Amino acid sequence: MTFQNKETKPLRGIFPVESKQELPNVSKEFSAENQFYAVALEEEIIKKFMIILRSGRKFRVPYATLPITELSDKNDALFIMAYQLLIIIKGRNIAPIDEALASESLLWVSESFSEKDDGISPVFISNITIEGKAISKQVD
Repeated sequence: MTFQNKETKPLRGIFPVESKQELPNVSKEFSAENQFYAVALEEEIIKKFMIILRSGRKFRVPYATLPITELSDKNDALFIMAYQLLIIIKGRNIAPIDEALASESLLWVSESFSEKDDGISPVFISNITIEGKAISKQVD
Protein backbone atom coordinates (compact mmCIF):
# COMPACT_ATOMS: atom_id res chain seq x y z
CA MET A 1 0.00 0.00 0.00
CA THR A 2 1.51 3.34 -0.94
CA PHE A 3 1.14 6.66 0.76
CA GLN A 4 -0.11 9.86 -0.93
CA ASN A 5 3.34 11.28 -1.55
CA LYS A 6 4.82 8.92 -4.14
CA GLU A 7 8.37 9.94 -3.21
CA THR A 8 8.09 8.56 0.31
CA LYS A 9 8.64 4.98 1.35
CA PRO A 10 5.46 2.86 1.09
CA LEU A 11 3.58 2.51 4.36
CA ARG A 12 1.97 -0.70 5.51
CA GLY A 13 -1.52 -1.13 6.85
CA ILE A 14 -5.07 -1.70 5.78
CA PHE A 15 -7.92 0.69 5.27
CA PRO A 16 -10.70 -0.42 7.62
CA VAL A 17 -13.93 -1.38 5.87
CA GLU A 18 -16.08 -0.18 8.76
CA SER A 19 -15.05 3.43 8.11
CA LYS A 20 -16.68 3.28 4.67
CA GLN A 21 -20.08 4.20 6.00
CA GLU A 22 -23.02 4.94 3.77
CA LEU A 23 -22.24 8.62 3.37
CA PRO A 24 -23.41 10.71 0.42
CA ASN A 25 -20.71 11.47 -2.18
CA VAL A 26 -18.19 9.15 -0.50
CA SER A 27 -16.28 6.83 -2.76
CA LYS A 28 -16.53 3.10 -2.06
CA GLU A 29 -13.32 2.49 -4.00
CA PHE A 30 -9.96 2.52 -2.24
CA SER A 31 -7.43 5.10 -3.38
CA ALA A 32 -4.07 5.75 -1.75
CA GLU A 33 -4.61 9.45 -2.40
CA ASN A 34 -7.67 9.34 -0.14
CA GLN A 35 -6.09 7.38 2.70
CA PHE A 36 -5.25 9.37 5.81
CA TYR A 37 -4.64 6.49 8.23
CA ALA A 38 -4.08 2.75 8.39
CA VAL A 39 -4.71 0.02 10.92
CA ALA A 40 -2.87 -3.22 11.59
CA LEU A 41 -4.06 -6.68 10.78
CA GLU A 42 -5.86 -8.36 13.69
CA GLU A 43 -2.96 -10.64 14.60
CA GLU A 44 -0.34 -7.85 14.62
CA ILE A 45 0.94 -6.41 17.89
CA ILE A 46 1.66 -2.71 17.48
CA LYS A 47 3.95 -0.88 19.90
CA LYS A 48 3.87 2.62 18.31
CA PHE A 49 1.75 4.65 15.92
CA MET A 50 3.22 7.20 13.53
CA ILE A 51 2.02 10.75 12.89
CA ILE A 52 2.97 12.20 9.50
CA LEU A 53 2.79 15.95 9.01
CA ARG A 54 2.47 17.54 5.56
CA SER A 55 5.96 19.00 6.08
CA GLY A 56 7.30 15.45 6.00
CA ARG A 57 8.12 15.29 9.70
CA LYS A 58 7.20 12.01 11.34
CA PHE A 59 6.59 11.30 15.00
CA ARG A 60 6.24 7.89 16.58
CA VAL A 61 4.15 7.66 19.73
CA PRO A 62 4.43 4.49 21.83
CA TYR A 63 1.19 2.96 23.02
CA ALA A 64 3.07 2.38 26.30
CA THR A 65 2.54 6.09 27.09
CA LEU A 66 -1.14 5.17 27.59
CA PRO A 67 -2.60 7.88 25.38
CA ILE A 68 -5.94 9.31 26.47
CA THR A 69 -8.26 10.38 23.68
CA GLU A 70 -11.26 12.67 23.47
CA LEU A 71 -13.38 12.91 20.32
CA SER A 72 -15.34 16.11 19.74
CA ASP A 73 -19.14 15.93 19.59
CA LYS A 74 -19.07 16.91 15.91
CA ASN A 75 -16.60 14.11 15.05
CA ASP A 76 -14.24 16.76 13.63
CA ALA A 77 -11.47 16.91 16.26
CA LEU A 78 -9.59 14.25 18.18
CA PHE A 79 -7.47 15.20 21.18
CA ILE A 80 -4.74 12.74 22.17
CA MET A 81 -2.98 13.30 25.46
CA ALA A 82 0.14 11.23 25.97
CA TYR A 83 3.10 11.73 28.29
CA GLN A 84 3.93 15.48 28.00
CA LEU A 85 2.27 15.67 24.57
CA LEU A 86 -0.97 17.02 23.20
CA ILE A 87 -1.83 15.88 19.69
CA ILE A 88 -4.81 17.48 17.99
CA ILE A 89 -6.17 15.89 14.83
CA LYS A 90 -8.76 17.93 12.94
CA GLY A 91 -10.82 16.84 9.97
CA ARG A 92 -14.02 15.07 9.03
CA ASN A 93 -15.45 11.77 10.29
CA ILE A 94 -12.43 10.92 12.43
CA ALA A 95 -14.15 8.54 14.86
CA PRO A 96 -12.50 5.49 13.17
CA ILE A 97 -9.09 6.88 14.15
CA ASP A 98 -10.24 7.16 17.77
CA GLU A 99 -11.50 3.56 17.61
CA ALA A 100 -8.18 2.36 16.17
CA LEU A 101 -6.28 4.14 18.95
CA ALA A 102 -8.56 2.57 21.58
CA SER A 103 -7.83 -0.90 20.21
CA GLU A 104 -4.10 -0.09 19.75
CA SER A 105 -4.31 -0.98 16.07
CA LEU A 106 -3.56 2.44 14.51
CA LEU A 107 -0.36 2.23 12.47
CA TRP A 108 -0.19 5.75 11.12
CA VAL A 109 -2.22 8.91 10.56
CA SER A 110 -1.35 11.65 8.07
CA GLU A 111 -2.38 15.20 7.29
CA SER A 112 -3.76 15.98 3.86
CA PHE A 113 -1.04 17.44 1.68
CA SER A 114 -3.52 19.73 -0.07
CA GLU A 115 -5.52 20.72 3.07
CA LYS A 116 -8.65 20.56 0.87
CA ASP A 117 -11.43 18.09 1.51
CA ASP A 118 -12.78 16.77 -1.78
CA GLY A 119 -15.46 14.76 0.04
CA ILE A 120 -14.38 11.51 -1.63
CA SER A 121 -12.57 9.91 1.29
CA PRO A 122 -14.67 8.55 4.17
CA VAL A 123 -12.14 10.13 6.59
CA PHE A 124 -10.35 13.42 6.02
CA ILE A 125 -7.49 14.89 8.09
CA SER A 126 -7.06 18.61 7.50
CA ASN A 127 -4.56 19.40 10.24
CA ILE A 128 -2.45 17.74 12.95
CA THR A 129 -0.90 19.78 15.74
CA ILE A 130 1.64 18.36 18.18
CA GLU A 131 2.73 20.32 21.21
CA GLY A 132 4.39 19.71 24.55
CA LYS A 133 7.70 19.37 26.34
CA ALA A 134 8.53 16.10 24.62
CA ILE A 135 8.97 17.85 21.24
CA SER A 136 9.93 21.37 22.34
CA LYS A 137 13.51 20.86 21.14
CA GLN A 138 14.47 19.65 17.69
CA VAL A 139 17.45 17.44 17.14
CA ASP A 140 19.59 18.64 14.20
